[in-house]
Amino acid sequence: MVGRPGSNRRGRRAGNHRGQSPEGTWRQWVEPWYLVYALGGIAAGLIPIMMPLIVSKARSPALIGTVMGAYSLSGLTAPLWGGLADRFHMFRWMMIGGVGVAALGLLLFALSHTPSIWILLALAINAGAACAATVANLLVVEFHPQEEWDRRLSWLQTFFTGGQVMGLLFAAALTSVHDYRWGLALAATACALAGVVGWLTSGAKVSRGGAGPRPVLATPVVHPEHVMSSPHHAFHFTTVNTLRGLKPLLASRFGLWMLVSTMASVGAGCFFALYPVLMRDLYSISASISSATYAVAAALSMRFYPPAGKLSHRIGPVLTVRLGYVIRVGAFLALFGLGLAHGDGPHWLALPLFTVVAASYPPIGVGSATLTPQLSPVAAGEGIGIFNATTAIAAAIGAHLGGWLAEYVGFSRVPLAAMVFFGLAALLTYTLRTSGKPAVEQGPG
Repeated sequence: MVGRPGSNRRGRRAGNHRGQSPEGTWRQWVEPWYLVYALGGIAAGLIPIMMPLIVSKARSPALIGTVMGAYSLSGLTAPLWGGLADRFHMFRWMMIGGVGVAALGLLLFALSHTPSIWILLALAINAGAACAATVANLLVVEFHPQEEWDRRLSWLQTFFTGGQVMGLLFAAALTSVHDYRWGLALAATACALAGVVGWLTSGAKVSRGGAGPRPVLATPVVHPEHVMSSPHHAFHFTTVNTLRGLKPLLASRFGLWMLVSTMASVGAGCFFALYPVLMRDLYSISASISSATYAVAAALSMRFYPPAGKLSHRIGPVLTVRLGYVIRVGAFLALFGLGLAHGDGPHWLALPLFTVVAASYPPIGVGSATLTPQLSPVAAGEGIGIFNATTAIAAAIGAHLGGWLAEYVGFSRVPLAAMVFFGLAALLTYTLRTSGKPAVEQGPG
């Protein structure tokens, strides 16, 4: 079975004996149950395309924002699942239960036509995903020594991200049939298969006795933007004890950074929650083409993480984050102007402009990963947990706002709102002051 204490040590010694590097090969860090999260990644790629398109048939953009906001918000249940798993050590059952709830929720969502049911199912789907993602981290930190966490979690996130890009490509193919329920049916199938794989590959485990506080990860983990309930995002979460001492934290430099991140996350949530419908209704670009563009943009953005890391070392994390924000202000301004243009046929310029939006996330992600533990007056892991919770709530608020604007003012105001919020975030970065650079470049999801 996978993950038994010491199950990889024999392979590690054998690898070193053959003259391999101390880090070993990828096989040393990858376990069969990682396939569960590759399948979950496929669902994560399909959902942000198919769910808004299905809800759009109700002809209410505000409802799209509400549903996608509920989906984002339920990721905050991660502390609950983490506490239950730590207490009862039901890792296998919680993994299978999480993807099982997501699978059932996706299937029922595809079959339903009732807005209130959609909202409840969106909450349930991402709550199940958050449960499975939390267990993924526990299967690493509870059963392997801390010095192995970085590489194991990095490979785990790689499986998830690869699945997400594949899911976006599936979305591009399935949206051409114009029955978007097939997309969520495929996502449900992927989650159901993940449950079967989880049952076959994660046997009974004996904990090493608790992992204690979770440190900031040193190995950079790359992923596209707006990834909710991925394993990496669920690694750090906010606890009740942290929330009790939140008030003095908000009055510090860390509180200013949370305000900056809130503005940026509201802007991102406003745009991404409506993405496929906005591209279709504002720029006359089919969901199939916009989904394919999203997949390419997501894959391309991950290539920019190494140069973003080098840039952060050279100019500092505040300037790096500000650069990402300013690039987005320009891209959203152009998207707003393009949306006001009249003319027949698709506005193809929207596709490269969206690619610019996606490609500008690495400097934001890398800079945020550095600033959050650096500015946090509490343990770095706790600070990252607060960051993750804050940005999840802000993304949900942004989704609601974007839907409301599209409903009552028009889709063209959505990129304008995103531009305003990123502009405010960029201006607020001038209030941030840092002292030195931390030794790591990895943090919030």
